[in-house]
Amino acid sequence: MFKERGFAERAAAMYDRALQQYPRHSSVLTNAGFLAEQSGNPVEALNYYMRAVEADPTNAQSKLNFDNLYARISVPDVDSFLEPMPMEF
Repeated sequence: MFKERGFAERAAAMYDRALQQYPRHSSVLTNAGFLAEQSGNPVEALNYYMRAVEADPTNAQSKLNFDNLYARISVPDVDSFLEPMPMEF
């Protein structure tokens, strides 16, 4: 959807700028992850979602996005791209 309308690059640049100022902003990380996922970059998306959950473990949307994408992804060595994430509730 974003690619078709030419918004992906502009949105990615906006998220990058926001994350430079607020690197642990859970909602921005989640949105950047969604954009990466929609742009066909699942490993990048997983990393954004993981950072979002680390920044705010109560952000259910980030956790849901991470879990759903992780369950769907078919990258053989996906675990090698991700750092361990402590799961505290």
